[in-house]
Amino acid sequence: MTTSTTPPATDPLAAGTHSVEIDGVVQRYHVHGTGPVCVAHSGGPGIGWEYLRMPALERHLTIVYPEPIGSGASGRLSSHPHGYTRPRYSQFLDALIERLGVPQVYLLGHSHGGFVAQYHALHHPERIAGVILYDSAPLTGPEHIAEAMRLVQSFAERHAGHPELPGALAAFQACRPLPTTHRRPPPPRGCSPCTSPTTGAGKRSSPPCVPP
Repeated sequence: MTTSTTPPATDPLAAGTHSVEIDGVVQRYHVHGTGPVCVAHSGGPGIGWEYLRMPALERHLTIVYPEPIGSGASGRLSSHPHGYTRPRYSQFLDALIERLGVPQVYLLGHSHGGFVAQYHALHHPERIAGVILYDSAPLTGPEHIAEAMRLVQSFAERHAGHPELPGALAAFQACRPLPTTHRRPPPPRGCSPCTSPTTGAGKRSSPPCVPP
């Protein structure tokens, strides 16, 4: 793996926006706060990082918010929209932590970012001071999908009549379908069955949201 800083070179933990090139792909990240370093990997994948900003925690931690590859201002893989696996995210995460230049970091993962955080901590524990899982799970599979569908249904019922609900359900149904070896529960009311992100008028420009 080759890593290079996009000029001009700066303190990698200075407050603000940074870019680092990893194996020819630009990784964008943002630094806020002060204290021990915590890397916060957002969910999705394929959605913006800004929703994860945690000003209260930034009073106690230096939080590094990467824009995961394939999303935002970070680069895309040559295989885009495919190839965004947990090992690949972990590869870029490892290079980013190396770039930060600190002995260890705390690793926070939200939702799909929690899958990445767990995978990375299991395979690269030497630089991880601790792992924080935020609204994530230790496994995926039929039970996980069934629970996700139940929660989305509950969300839709709680917010029935909200003007932004159709948009939220449309975003959910843009998820990539599971392999045919899984039996997916019926979609929540208001959602049609998910379609492939690589076909049709609603083609996504970011990675699908079901982790491999």
